Amino acid sequence: MDFLDEITKNRFLLILLPEDRYSIHLKDIVRGIEQKHKKVCYVCLSRPYADVKEDISKQKINANKFFFIDVLSSHYGSPAKAEDCIFVKEPIKIIDIKVAMTRAIKDMGCSAVLLDSISGLLLFEQSNSILKFTHELKTGKDNEKVNKLFLVLKEGGILGEDSKNLVRDLEMFADKTIDINHI
Repeated sequence: MDFLDEITKNRFLLILLPEDRYSIHLKDIVRGIEQKHKKVCYVCLSRPYADVKEDISKQKINANKFFFIDVLSSHYGSPAKAEDCIFVKEPIKIIDIKVAMTRAIKDMGCSAVLLDSISGLLLFEQSNSILKFTHELKTGKDNEKVNKLFLVLKEGGILGEDSKNLVRDLEMFADKTIDINHI
């Protein structure tokens, strides 16, 4: 699967991933974005930073090209400080995620943001809050030259219907939507 052209051509790319092949496709996406950008902000919404970083390293992808935002680890305890990660204290405060992303873009020089996975925010936020967050990312002056890749788990799980509705709404902002099942 070749996302390289789409990653650079589109400022906001919505990628629909099937749950059963999520990790396989995620590896390809992460490798593709790492090849096209000097620094990438990886927003860990569904897995803790340490697990994501370990997986990236195991795949022989340069983890030094990533700056992470972790919304889960602080919820379960006090994570050790890391120079390549901001730990958001509460995932229910979407504004804190936005502030961390802005810091990653401005201070760390990230030219791309990967949200893994935006549908995971439905556990903490209402769809309208996620849409407002997305709109601000799309229109904000600090973000206009930043590629944004939003991953959405497409099928199964308790968020199935909510995810479908979220995708329908997010497509209003997306430059392109890629459904992995249709490639």
